[in-house]
Amino acid sequence: MAESPNDPSAAASESRPDHPVPSGCGCACCGGHRAPRRGWRARWAAIGAAVAVVAGTGGVAWSGASSADVTPSRTFIRPCRIMDTRPAPNTVGQRSTPLAGGETHSIQATGVNGNCNIPIDAVGVTLNLTAVGPGSNGFITVFPATDPRPTSSNINVTAGQAPEANLVSVGLGEDGRISFFASGGPVNLIADIVDFTTAARLSTVDSNSLQWQRDRARPATITVGSLPRAVVSDGSNVWVTNGGSNSISKIDPAQNFVGGQVSVGAGPSGIAFDGTLLWVANSTSGTVSRVNPVTGTVVGSPIAVGSAPFGLVFDGARMWVTNQGSNNVSAIDVATGTVTSTIAVGAAPVGIAFDGRNIWTANSGSNNVSRIDLETLTVGDTVAVGLTPKGLAFDGQSLWVANAASNNVTRINAQSATVIGGAIAVGTSPFGVAFDGHSIWVANTNAGTVSRIDATTATVTGTVTVGSTPVLPAFDGSNVWVPNFGGSSVSKLRAS
Repeated sequence: MAESPNDPSAAASESRPDHPVPSGCGCACCGGHRAPRRGWRARWAAIGAAVAVVAGTGGVAWSGASSADVTPSRTFIRPCRIMDTRPAPNTVGQRSTPLAGGETHSIQATGVNGNCNIPIDAVGVTLNLTAVGPGSNGFITVFPATDPRPTSSNINVTAGQAPEANLVSVGLGEDGRISFFASGGPVNLIADIVDFTTAARLSTVDSNSLQWQRDRARPATITVGSLPRAVVSDGSNVWVTNGGSNSISKIDPAQNFVGGQVSVGAGPSGIAFDGTLLWVANSTSGTVSRVNPVTGTVVGSPIAVGSAPFGLVFDGARMWVTNQGSNNVSAIDVATGTVTSTIAVGAAPVGIAFDGRNIWTANSGSNNVSRIDLETLTVGDTVAVGLTPKGLAFDGQSLWVANAASNNVTRINAQSATVIGGAIAVGTSPFGVAFDGHSIWVANTNAGTVSRIDATTATVTGTVTVGSTPVLPAFDGSNVWVPNFGGSSVSKLRAS
């Protein structure tokens, strides 16, 4: 019999199947495979992958790639804005001033940045780049942040000209960053990502030798600890919180086996990755633990937050935690490990998401979603959704909310904070939601299934049977991982 994840005081043997674990692992598209990624980027650079030529449905031809040992795979997405250097309210990203003449500005492309969520294992992106209001003649050059600046230009500008746009395909630096150089200035830049490229699941060598067991995307069911709740990828491994074992398990995504466990606080639920450390919400302890994913050791002392913390999400500087028992969220400075803000939201907040400008919480006890303005640190909007909203996911434009007691999903326009269209019917007791760049994946807790929704058409395109009591799906850049709370296992699904 399973513990009630919504009641952190419950004993591990108590049966509460009507109250599955709350959503909020937060980092639904923190994915990829860090260790091989550097090699893939090196191969990208070696084959001069500056321009991709579409070869037909499902294929991409790469100039000079015939002798490369990895074949890239291009994924088209709905365009998302990763950078706009114009002043507020237009600003997207960390910069709100134009580039000066001779200046180079670098941004992070992988992970959640601006209004984009790009897989950690991406090796290149295509940008729609626009230069606005140049103060002098010059040009803009885009290049991988860890590479020397090339002598070529991507956009030529003339002082006072109208906005000039161009489509730019660029490889990413070893750290997943892109640099923008302005020869003349000042000039504002706007960058929208329209697609990203990752390496193939198998190298040519593995494919030719039929080493299919090395396919990182092959489906699998992996046994982990008791009452698994949430999943996140650190770029190399996948980590699972075990609510009944007071631990997190490390899964090798290439070999599909558990490589170790780390003890954390009591009743761990949500988990997130900040690029360096794993953060774990210990629901029963009322704390957050930090874990070094390389050494597998706990870092520092647990950080006290509110009552029954569950969901976690990282905004680039702070880790945000939903405190279901306190009806508020805590903001933790990741550099110092101290709580800097506590903000009241709706009743029993569970799921949490970051859209590049705001923090969103799913308030399961008040049937609404709160939007927190990161500049004022106040709740700016409250949006009514279905009954008992739990999971939240952001797709670059919209928020998707799983309404557990309504058996449906609500879609919200992130900019206007208004509901888009009607509710989308899924399985019984939908809980967690995740976005893979194309589709929304919904874990139907009491049905033992996962529904797949086309993010563009908002229609259900399929249903997959997984283990007992699936809760919080997450996407790692290649696969969708689903913790089966009632089955002490994780299901690995091929995203495409």
